[in-house]
Amino acid sequence: IYQPRVAGTYTSNPNDVFRFSYGRYTEAPNTAFEQYNTRQEDLADYIGSHFLQFGRNSPGYPIQPATSINYDLSWEHRFKNTDWSFKLTPFLRQTQNQIQQFFLIPQNGFVSGLNVGSQRSEGLEFQLQKGDFSRDGISGLLSFAYTNSYVHYGPIAAGASGSTVLAPINNAI
Repeated sequence: IYQPRVAGTYTSNPNDVFRFSYGRYTEAPNTAFEQYNTRQEDLADYIGSHFLQFGRNSPGYPIQPATSINYDLSWEHRFKNTDWSFKLTPFLRQTQNQIQQFFLIPQNGFVSGLNVGSQRSEGLEFQLQKGDFSRDGISGLLSFAYTNSYVHYGPIAAGASGSTVLAPINNAI
């Protein structure tokens, strides 16, 4: 999977710098989510009781890597004739083939993961700085981050009758 990335900086004056970045990133799935084997003689019973509800009927199942596209901008400003500055950075991440971990057997902590849909994360980071930490005098830093993130759960597989990873949890409730 190609993962192009580009970033740049523009200094408009000695007190203002603008930065941007764009990148496509992938995360390889955990190999334990892709193939299961057991010492039990009846592998079909094991697969059926744990995985059939998710549309899986064999010990091997391809999990696609999660792929995200990330954008961020940044405005860095130093207030003229002072030692105060701030940095403001809005960001956006859109992920396809989001991998969601879920319990297959909650009693012993046995988890798996499946591609469940897409995720969107957006937010803003803010940083205010007074002084310079590498010099004598009073220095301080205040930062704040806000993130709004949600996952749109799609159907797991054709054999799962449009089910999502949330269906077993909802059925248990």
